[in-house]
Amino acid sequence: MIKIQSSKFNHVVEHYEFKLENGDTVLIHERNLEDDMSHESVQENKYYPVFADTEYSDEPKEIIGFELGE
Repeated sequence: MIKIQSSKFNHVVEHYEFKLENGDTVLIHERNLEDDMSHESVQENKYYPVFADTEYSDEPKEIIGFELGE
C-alpha cells in the first residue's frame, strides 16, 4: 500500500487531491470518492483506493492509501 502524505479538497472543482509518498498525485472527484474503482494519477498511473475498515459503520468510507494497478 502506498500511503497518503497529504490530502486536500478543492471546492471550486469539487475534487480531492491526494499526494502520495511515492511523489505521485491522485485527483478524485467528490462523487467518486467512495467508489472502489481505479483512478488515474497525474503521472498517468492507475491506483485503487484502500479504505479503512468501516464495514459496520454509518460513517463514509475513508481512503487510507492506494494500491498501484496494472
